[in-house]
Amino acid sequence: MLSTQELLDRAVGHANAGRLGTASRLLDLAAARDPDVDQAALVVGTRAYVLAARGEAATAAQLCRDALATPGLSSRTTAVLAGQLGLVLIHLGDFAEAAPMLDVAARGLDHEPGRLANVLLNRGMLADESEDLALAEACFSRAADAFRRAGNDVGAAKAQHNAALVLLARGDLVGAQREMAEARAVLAPLGPELAATCDLAHAELLLFAGMPREAVGLLEGAATAYGRARWRRQQAEAELSIAKTYRLYDVERALPYARAAARRFARVGDAVGNLRAQAAIARLELAGTAGPSGPPTRTALRHAVEVRDALAAGGLRDSARQLARYQASALARGGDVAGARARLATARPRANESVVDRAHYQEVSAEVAAADGHHRTALRRARAGMDLVKAWQERYEDVDLRTSMSVHRLRLLVTGTTSAVALGDAEAVLAWSELTRGLVSRTTPVQRSAELDLAAARRGETTDRPLAAPGSDWRERSPWSGPASQVGGGLDVAGLTATLAAQEAVLVSYLRTDQEIAAVVLDPAAGGPRLVRLGAWSPIAADVSALLADLDMAAARLRPAMAGAVQASLRRRLATIADALLAPLGLGGVSFGRGPVSLGLGLGKRGRGRLRRLVVTAPPAVSSLPWNLMPGLESVAVSVPETLEDWLRRARVWAGAGADGGGGVVGGVGAAGSAAEAGAGAASAAGVSAAAVSAGIGPAGGPAGSLAPPASAGLVAGPNLADAAAEVEACAAVWPVAQTLTGDGATAAAVTALADSHEVLHIAAHGRHTADNPLFSGFELVDGPWFGYDIELLAHVPRYVVLSSCELGRSSAVWGQETVGMARAWLHAGARCVVAAPARVPDSAGELVVALHRALADGIGPADALAALGATSGARSAGPDGARPPGASPAAALVCFGNGW
Repeated sequence: MLSTQELLDRAVGHANAGRLGTASRLLDLAAARDPDVDQAALVVGTRAYVLAARGEAATAAQLCRDALATPGLSSRTTAVLAGQLGLVLIHLGDFAEAAPMLDVAARGLDHEPGRLANVLLNRGMLADESEDLALAEACFSRAADAFRRAGNDVGAAKAQHNAALVLLARGDLVGAQREMAEARAVLAPLGPELAATCDLAHAELLLFAGMPREAVGLLEGAATAYGRARWRRQQAEAELSIAKTYRLYDVERALPYARAAARRFARVGDAVGNLRAQAAIARLELAGTAGPSGPPTRTALRHAVEVRDALAAGGLRDSARQLARYQASALARGGDVAGARARLATARPRANESVVDRAHYQEVSAEVAAADGHHRTALRRARAGMDLVKAWQERYEDVDLRTSMSVHRLRLLVTGTTSAVALGDAEAVLAWSELTRGLVSRTTPVQRSAELDLAAARRGETTDRPLAAPGSDWRERSPWSGPASQVGGGLDVAGLTATLAAQEAVLVSYLRTDQEIAAVVLDPAAGGPRLVRLGAWSPIAADVSALLADLDMAAARLRPAMAGAVQASLRRRLATIADALLAPLGLGGVSFGRGPVSLGLGLGKRGRGRLRRLVVTAPPAVSSLPWNLMPGLESVAVSVPETLEDWLRRARVWAGAGADGGGGVVGGVGAAGSAAEAGAGAASAAGVSAAAVSAGIGPAGGPAGSLAPPASAGLVAGPNLADAAAEVEACAAVWPVAQTLTGDGATAAAVTALADSHEVLHIAAHGRHTADNPLFSGFELVDGPWFGYDIELLAHVPRYVVLSSCELGRSSAVWGQETVGMARAWLHAGARCVVAAPARVPDSAGELVVALHRALADGIGPADALAALGATSGARSAGPDGARPPGASPAAALVCFGNGW
């Protein structure tokens, strides 16, 4: 039979491991064994721990006080009970009484490392709640050492887990991830509740790193696990974290979680937890449901003041300052600039406050300055915040992490761009719009395929996320790892202008603020950049969204009467969008929209007033527009790079390529590509390419010898697509060297080998765009999808990729990030240009792509080739009944991403 002390020791062990029911039963048995005075008091103290863990903190505190009042207690028992009461008082939010209780306990238990460790663990939690990170870090470190001396690996893991949270608060994501992973290996196997605690911490890490969508699933699972175990305080913590996560993108969904957390904290008597939940509610109310640019309500402002004062009174000074910044932002949005400045004056960050909080202070300072009309001050403040986050990002080697951390720059970018537009400074607007795109596109993650089971994904076992947990292998930059990604550097407008002039091109860079859309036009023949404000974005957005449905419908096989109506709707929609986005720009004498249109091949030297080539950079919704179908652009070669820096890099390769053509493939392409280009032969002279050559255009649309024609092409016909095999065979016929994959031969492995071997890759297959994870976009093969992730497996990347598939030109924007779809993935891997469709491709579009291949084989760049085909490939080529005139190519929305000439 177990003794009273043995029962008590076992109860403590089970309680510390989270097995509260078992601990309670053992305590009942110990209490029934006629314990001595010290044992009886310790049974009560341990029972208080169990009650506190279940959310009954007030009852637990009273039990501890009653036990401490017992006459005849030893100094050791007094110390143990003082430590237990200190922990319960932390839950109750009584920091003033908790701190001395824990200090008494630490002095009385110095000779017992196991018990001392628990006291230090709780003292560190108190310091963390009080936002004294230095003291918290010291306490957790001492606790871990004491636990190890006592041979308690579980306790040491708990201290390590808590130390990881301190590192996270300091912004050390890699250190936090490392400590969490080590602690999880010990704690998670002990039960679902401790596993949930580990998940909760990892979710906080992901949230800090800018990965809220990845965090939500972990948080919801943790809340469920805590609820089943009736760990109400921990359940409230999980609900509060869910609210913080949804706050970033869904205020209405976040509020119920924050309110539920506040109610649960109140029920368990956790005053501090309730106060933190009220602060979250106040932030959400200040944000409102009208979006970041809408003014707050008076009720929201009043509630925020009350909560801020309570936070300050409770010693949560950093939290009070954080809420004051949100108040200042809300007041600025509502037009109360004086009130915003006054509130912001109380919210200056400490020097050692987190990077996120210091960047947020700069963000709000920029917003207040902009609201007061001081836009240059706003630009300086926004850039200062950008630099803080950039320096933080560049501590890390992992591009996935650096990209996700960009979420902390989103509002800084919006404020900076808005102020640049308000100033009317075209160069500043151009620089900020480039910064917006370059922030992510230079570091957009193409995850290591070794982390993914792509074969399983092809079988349909997983198609929505990588199998490796986010944050599982983040690394800090080492001294030998090379320079960090240079995003946001100065834009060389003079160099850009010279390159545009050399390539006879005009630049249009679109950008959006919260409410409007604008464009910077840089025409070398007309001087420097000029800013054109195009008005409110929302009505344009409605037409852009509806255009996708029109394009999909126009690609379907319809009866003549229906086809005519659909084509008419498509023409009207394109004209409306051209009126909004192109007509106000005054481009090269070309009329857009509903006005008269200047048509013609336009492939010779740029004539007077003639727009020949157009470079477009834009947010995702605009960049993927079917530019080749736009009224007025049918005969204009349009290239859509991710960034101007990306386009300039590819343009320098184009300009510097010699007769060997070795510069034709950029960014990670192996020697096989260069060697193949060096041996490229002469082109045939047929069809559209013959017209281009007769107009004086050499290979790749530039001077003779600038870029040798591709030597060979690989073509793939996917399953269940009418005319796909015939299309690839027809395209293959125009190449001196070609290889095709059709029928059962079109497997993922065969496509990988094909792409490795040719300079042009053509895919005629059913495609799909996965918005939640664009790199799981792909096209269908006989053994399943070929994903964007598969591209990383290639040893050689083709110069040109033609995606004659549905939807693979679409891109996604999550957290303001211009995330990649299949087309973007090819560019990141090193392809020069990707020709892809943002909408369904007509089954009959084979004629168009055959003509495109004929031009590519002759050395004509894809954008120039599509421009030459423009007179018959646009939406206007169809008659009123939807039928095409004799000799006309079918309409197809094809976009040249990258450098199309």
